[in-house]
Amino acid sequence: MQYFQRARFEWNDDPLEPKVQLAPLGDIYIDEFGVAPALLEAVAPTGMVLSRPTLSPSPWVHHVNGRVQFTVTGSGGNQTVYITVTDRNGTGIAGATIRLEVYYPSGTREYLMPLTDTRGDTTYSFPIGHPAPGITVLMNASAAHLGKIASTQLSFKVWW
Repeated sequence: MQYFQRARFEWNDDPLEPKVQLAPLGDIYIDEFGVAPALLEAVAPTGMVLSRPTLSPSPWVHHVNGRVQFTVTGSGGNQTVYITVTDRNGTGIAGATIRLEVYYPSGTREYLMPLTDTRGDTTYSFPIGHPAPGITVLMNASAAHLGKIASTQLSFKVWW
C-alpha cells in the first residue's frame, strides 16, 4: 500500500484486474466517519431530466475515474468534473456518453457531459448554486459505451 496526498495505491492479486489500483477513499471515508443517511438515499430528480442512452452490448467499458476541480469550495461559482473512461487494459475509450447526477439536499441535478475524446477524457463545468455551508455534495458519473455501463462516485464539500 502506498499513500499520496489524495490517493492510496493498493496491490491487487486478481489476475484479471490491474495489479495496482486506486483505493476507494470515498467509500472508506463514509464507512469510517459516516454521512447523513439522507445524502445516501436516492432522490427523485427535479428540473430537467436527461434520458439514458440505449446502446448495443459491448465488453469494453471497464473503469470510470473522476475528480473535481475543487474538493472544498464556497457556494456560488462553478464546479468542474473531469472523467476518464478506460478499458481493462487502461486504454481510453472514445465516444462514451457520461451522465452526471449531482445530489443536493434540495434535489438532484442531471447533466449530460460531452462524449469522451480519444484518450477517454471529458470535462464538464456546472453552477454550484447556493447550498448551505457544511454540506457534502455527492455525485454519480455513469459512462455508457456500446451498451456497457460503469460508474464512479465523487463529492465536494461546500465550506463557506
